[in-house]
Amino acid sequence: MSNESKPRPSEAFYNALPCRKAELVDGKFIVGGSLEKSAMTLRYLLDGLGEAYLARLVPVELLAQAKAQAGLERALTPVADFGEATPGYRQPAKLAWDLRLGLHRKGLVIGGNTQVVKLGEDGFMPDLYLLTEASAMRQKEYYLDGPPDLAIEISTPSTREFDYGTRLECYARAGLPEVWMLDIAERRFRPHVLGDAGYQELALTGPIYTSPTLPGFGVEHGRFFETVDEFGSQMLEIFTIPEQLHSRVPHPLTFEPELGGLAFQPRFGLEPVPIRFEEYVSWGGELKFEYMQGKPVFGGSEQMTREWVGLLVMTLGLSWCVGG
Repeated sequence: MSNESKPRPSEAFYNALPCRKAELVDGKFIVGGSLEKSAMTLRYLLDGLGEAYLARLVPVELLAQAKAQAGLERALTPVADFGEATPGYRQPAKLAWDLRLGLHRKGLVIGGNTQVVKLGEDGFMPDLYLLTEASAMRQKEYYLDGPPDLAIEISTPSTREFDYGTRLECYARAGLPEVWMLDIAERRFRPHVLGDAGYQELALTGPIYTSPTLPGFGVEHGRFFETVDEFGSQMLEIFTIPEQLHSRVPHPLTFEPELGGLAFQPRFGLEPVPIRFEEYVSWGGELKFEYMQGKPVFGGSEQMTREWVGLLVMTLGLSWCVGG
């Protein structure tokens, strides 16, 4: 990597966005559903910010040790070039927003987008999730403590393997009762209900699908994707909401300084360092990607950019960062 900052054109930056989500899985900061995309993100950041940026973040002695091992093979090789990535960002984001508008108007307690769900020591970002009145009491300032009653995930070709593999395995282990998978490429709705042997995909037998875990909650599943190719936000009014799911009383959010307000003190090593949930939820930051004055900026500030770099370096290890 050159000592000089090598910014890429802003068009390449926006075309390269690898994710709508940054999640914590087994102590790793997983961007866009794969460790490879985490590596792509870090490489792009360091390429744009310059090697001197890493030198300001990492203790001098530790960085010198990593450089001494620069000839070692990287843990992830080869890493695909950002320019070849297919982000699939706009359509899933629009679909999630249109669904959110429809559910919110019906008075449901919902979350999602960049809101974190704490499952054990992992942190996930469902596109949308629904809560009953009882479950809403577990909503904290920065995260939901435990599984929601129903999660809606929008799967793309680039995230499908992670969504149907790691994601469903972790959701099942945490006891999340029902997951709706919306395949954006195939325009397909695939509901999954948790059983003794994991998730079972349910067959669709008519135009209305009714949730077996939230009695009376139904959807005209053939209309899920009717606005996805249109410009701007449209409210998807395709849901049937039973009276008992309507939210009547706002719930105060609990603030825990150690979970969301942790000072930025990353723990670096030559090899990957497992990230703790309190570090992830404090430093993961807002999923906002910008390109300012020839440099990438994450989360709208220099501080959040530092935090993302820190989490990614912890995930991949310094030897990988300075490797060939």
